[in-house]
Amino acid sequence: MSNTQPAQDPRQLGLIFSEMSLSKAQRATPDFLARAKAVVLAHLGRHGPTSGEDLTDACKAAGLRPHDDRAFGGVFMSLSKRSMPMIVCLRADLVRRHGHGTSGGRLWGLV
Repeated sequence: MSNTQPAQDPRQLGLIFSEMSLSKAQRATPDFLARAKAVVLAHLGRHGPTSGEDLTDACKAAGLRPHDDRAFGGVFMSLSKRSMPMIVCLRADLVRRHGHGTSGGRLWGLV
């Protein structure tokens, strides 16, 4: 018998690390989440559907620079996974610029 635990689902691990990164960003910058949400919503209002990577870049251009860009995943989730979501994932198969050309980039739009 082996004492190793079964591997967790990669998507679940991504969510865990996103939440951890967001929590650390909030500790460093207490208004990080509120400011990032405002940037994302304003950008989508001005430019329409936008990739998550471009939204991350917009937040960083607005001065929001967490220790790890995975913190922005928590921002997108907080805007999309509520009883009244404000944004919606329109596509989840974009080629990523920062993911070494892998697929899985998301296109976000306002609800």
